[in-house]
Amino acid sequence: MAERLWVDADGRTWRCRLRPDVRKDETETHVVLLMESLGETRIVSCLRDEWESAAPDWAGLLARSLPEGGSRSIGSSRPRSGPASF
Repeated sequence: MAERLWVDADGRTWRCRLRPDVRKDETETHVVLLMESLGETRIVSCLRDEWESAAPDWAGLLARSLPEGGSRSIGSSRPRSGPASF
């Protein structure tokens, strides 16, 4: 299954496809998905069985995805300051 379409609860259509790169120690067990909708691209790693399932948990995949280029281990490049003043 190279590509699937999913419509979320808001009626937004997501195109989900396999991304070619996976960590080399996870090639047998995981896939990396590219989820695209209305100019937004998100990336998520999941178990191969989850992707190949007849009914993947689309909402769950989207909830744990990251924006393309994002990382959970890298913080913001901007220094944090106190509360914004208005």
